[in-house]
Amino acid sequence: KEVAFEDIRQAVLLAQELYIKNGFGTIQDGSGSDRLYFEAMAKIADEGCLKADVAIYLTPKPEDSSFWKDALARFGKTYHSHLKVCGIKMFLDGSPQARTAWLLEPYAGESTYRGYPTLTEEDTSLFVENAIDSGMQTIAHCNGSAASEQFLRVWEKACVKKGTGAHLRPIMIHAQTVTYDQLERMAKIGMVPSFFIGHCYFWGDVHLKNLGER
Repeated sequence: KEVAFEDIRQAVLLAQELYIKNGFGTIQDGSGSDRLYFEAMAKIADEGCLKADVAIYLTPKPEDSSFWKDALARFGKTYHSHLKVCGIKMFLDGSPQARTAWLLEPYAGESTYRGYPTLTEEDTSLFVENAIDSGMQTIAHCNGSAASEQFLRVWEKACVKKGTGAHLRPIMIHAQTVTYDQLERMAKIGMVPSFFIGHCYFWGDVHLKNLGER
């Protein structure tokens, strides 16, 4: 079901007031904006409704290859009516509690099942290389260690191919099962982990059940 513009507008303005009330003048919307959401945000900005600066990330989709260029051509990477495009957001797997996070080792009680990826290697490489060419930051949802490995592997290859990229400070979102050797590789290419610490409070018991003592 398509979300109505007025619903998006109301949610955004309510969220904005909550942020401002708590002293935040800049808001990062890292949920990943598709074309519908971006158009809604652009309209809200054009109407002069944004009081705080809002930085949004675009969601790459293979079937909508012109989306990035259209969004950047309209807003660029600087604030326009308090809105700017900050980078791209990729989702490379699911969640540990749903047993859809993509792991290097099988889930507890499983012999082979390790979750699964959400993007192919080819699409992930294409998105990363386009982001580097556009000078945009890339943030990637990686709950599982295999998803972390995919993001790392693709970014390492892209940096070598393009001869640049580390300065864009790519961010591994959640990084819940990232390994120590992966963290060392991240440091070498300017990649930053954003650990989902709060997840342990809400899903700790489920994580132990699904992942075991690892």
